[in-house]
Amino acid sequence: MGNDCAGILRCFAKCMIICVVSCIILIALFVEAREEKVSYDIIEDFQNLSYPERLDILREYADNRFDGVLFMDFLSTFPLSSLIIRQMDIILSQNLFGNPHSESSSSQKSSDLIDDARRVILSLLGTSISQYTVVFTFSSIQALKLFAESYPLSNCSKFFYSSSSNINILGLRSYAEIKAAPSIPFIFGLNETNISTLLTENSRNVVFFPMLDEFDGGTVSFESLKFLMDISKSKNISIVSDLSSYLMFKDFNLTQNPIDAVTLDLTRLLGVPNIGALVIRNELVPILNRTYFGGGTLVYALTSLPYEKIRLRPSERFEDGTPSFLTMNGIKFANNLFKTIGFIEMKESVKSMNDLLLRKLSTLEHANGKKMIKFYSTNHSLFASFNVQFSNETIIHHQNIVNNALLNKIYLSSGCHLTPETCKVVNTNKGNRGAVRASVGFTTNEKDIDLLINWLNSTYYEH
Repeated sequence: MGNDCAGILRCFAKCMIICVVSCIILIALFVEAREEKVSYDIIEDFQNLSYPERLDILREYADNRFDGVLFMDFLSTFPLSSLIIRQMDIILSQNLFGNPHSESSSSQKSSDLIDDARRVILSLLGTSISQYTVVFTFSSIQALKLFAESYPLSNCSKFFYSSSSNINILGLRSYAEIKAAPSIPFIFGLNETNISTLLTENSRNVVFFPMLDEFDGGTVSFESLKFLMDISKSKNISIVSDLSSYLMFKDFNLTQNPIDAVTLDLTRLLGVPNIGALVIRNELVPILNRTYFGGGTLVYALTSLPYEKIRLRPSERFEDGTPSFLTMNGIKFANNLFKTIGFIEMKESVKSMNDLLLRKLSTLEHANGKKMIKFYSTNHSLFASFNVQFSNETIIHHQNIVNNALLNKIYLSSGCHLTPETCKVVNTNKGNRGAVRASVGFTTNEKDIDLLINWLNSTYYEH
């Protein structure tokens, strides 16, 4: 009798477990289906809404991670939209993606994702596959390094770099040093015209620069860019620019400005994790020479002889290993979402909010009339770079401001922002070099600006 009861109880318990698990699975499927429908419904509804209304929906429904938080550090990190995360999750859970360098239907799906992403990037840059090649990397840093190590420098070459260069570009000077090519700095708007007189015509030369100075927010003018492009038509010089931060605020069209190569960080531009890109003008590809091969960059290699057969397709030949294909679908979703919201409206909104931030920061004063804010950015900068001052004009350490802000759930950044030359303008006590940076994003609104201004005023105002 006892054994029968125990058996019945075990069967009952097993049935209950099966029922509970089944209910959990059904609920999960229902929630997933509902989220999928809601996500797509929201994107479709955007067509009938004004830009401010679209942002309200993004903030209130899709990105409730911002609830109770004031995020003013978009230049450092572009938070991936929850809508995009959901769509990526749905695609990954409903499809099987294999390594694109394998031979299978699942690997073909991954290859198609990667090729779609290449086309999206070229479209964002106003060009096509007939003019430029997209090489995926894991960051813009790797993209810069890939170009520099593949470029045919010699002891007759010149390696030029702008004074606004960040340390990612400055680090490339080691490649010039290995080839005994002199590294020469220049300042846009002051002495870039000297480049033409220093060029070596019988050997390749290269110039690197970021379109956006990440410390003071200054940008390279298209007049200066045109000057460099005019030089490159008659001289042996290649023009390479890092657009990682610039594209968050402004467009760059490679058809109108056909420079030789640009580097991107898709994590900073779209929020998609661990994806960078090197975009190379097709005419330049044949002169680039890889010194390293590995992963999917080659068809085969011999162990008995120093011989390897590299893949013919340029994009694959330069990609070390396998691109991050499992997150690659995020590029397409992000592009579709931002197109629906409105790329033009997004960048106009960012400019408007940044202008408002700069204006309101400039109004902050202590009781004695002394300015509370010392600016390092200008009225035309794409973000606010500043330090906070006491009423006697002594500067408060930038890290103290950021730490204090963090305690109040306000996210800012501080330091020289990897740009040592322009950071020299901060002439303060030893160990205090650097500044606070506040950068807005397309979801920033006037209420966010007022929250930051009110916090600064209530915390640092001196009677």
